[in-house]
Amino acid sequence: MDRSLPTIIEPAPWVDYEIGGYYLRPTTIMRYSLSGDQERAVKYADLSRVSGVLDILSKVPWKINPKILKIVEQIWLDGGG
Repeated sequence: MDRSLPTIIEPAPWVDYEIGGYYLRPTTIMRYSLSGDQERAVKYADLSRVSGVLDILSKVPWKINPKILKIVEQIWLDGGG
């Protein structure tokens, strides 16, 4: 399982289908199927409204439940997903 934890800084605004979110980790606006059809469609779609919503959501601060975080971290350490 890919491990992505909350960041301590606000994520980068989405400016393209593959530019936004994490600063140091390549991220795309959506996951693609192996066929490539979705990626081709996303490249040419108007994602301005989707990007705007993601930017708004990324400004909402996380509130971490320490008990749940401890459990999840142990599951990750044990190799679970």
